[in-house]
Amino acid sequence: MFSELTKLLDRNFATGFVLPSAALLIITAYLLQSFGVITFPALLTGQTPLAETVLFGFLSWATGVVLNAVNLGVYRLLEGYGKKGNPFHYFLALELNRYRQLQKDVEAAREKAWNLKEGTPEREAAEDYWSRLQQKKAQEFPDAEEWILPTAFGNAIRAFEVYSRVMYGLEGIEGWPRLLSVIPADFRTELDTAQTKTNMWLNFWFISVLIILEYVVLVLVQKRVEVVGIIPVVIVFAVFAVQRATAAAISWGEFAKAAFDIYLPDLAAKLGYEVPKTRPEARIFWQTFTSAFIYRRPDYLDKLDRYIIKPKLQEPPRIIYVSSHPRLRGH
Repeated sequence: MFSELTKLLDRNFATGFVLPSAALLIITAYLLQSFGVITFPALLTGQTPLAETVLFGFLSWATGVVLNAVNLGVYRLLEGYGKKGNPFHYFLALELNRYRQLQKDVEAAREKAWNLKEGTPEREAAEDYWSRLQQKKAQEFPDAEEWILPTAFGNAIRAFEVYSRVMYGLEGIEGWPRLLSVIPADFRTELDTAQTKTNMWLNFWFISVLIILEYVVLVLVQKRVEVVGIIPVVIVFAVFAVQRATAAAISWGEFAKAAFDIYLPDLAAKLGYEVPKTRPEARIFWQTFTSAFIYRRPDYLDKLDRYIIKPKLQEPPRIIYVSSHPRLRGH
């Protein structure tokens, strides 16, 4: 509990949640005053700067706590989960078309590269372009069309969620909490920093949506239009925030994928197992382990008994006897 409280006071929380909250409060206050809903008292007019700073800081932090509480819901909203109630669901066809077009581009680039003479500059350039398209596909989309989500942001996250399953046979979402137990603190710091950037831009997008909704409500209630120029600015910023959130998610995903590559053997050792030496056997090992904890099937673990690390037996200490007889002692 204490560790969770300290997280609400660290730099990552301030960057990812408090900063967007402060922007929301400032713009909300500006709109309320512009529409004449609230006339701020002397406490908020600059006459008591210390009190105002403390109050504003506390309100920003408290709003950040609320943003943190709804963080999962905001993620799922922008990822496009839920057929009912999520407007982004209607963009699924666009993302499917983008995935299919990229798939065609990858195939066309491969065919072009293979049809060129090996060792020529043209072949090298074509292979480089093919490689970049493959990387783009791996970073921006999951491994199969059935996993495509309605938004680029959602697909960037799903791309690294499926990584451990594709590469090793371990389901990423279920395996991640277990992997965290063996990741060193310095690498965890890098992971948290990468996720913080995604949180920040995601929350900037979310507060942009809230500001637009606030403006619409104020216009309907007050029956007049004020500071109309703020809406185009907020819309442009919301689009920019989504693009930055998607780019940040891709960067975050590289750290998450690296964590599986580097620390998966450590997880097996922590659980008391030795990963099989061959790739097919290792894949079956992680698939079986995944099924065991997803479906709560201890009998699946029985199939992994042959991979349990057996303690090494210590050799008894060697005792050297020295004879007191002169001839046996070499005299």
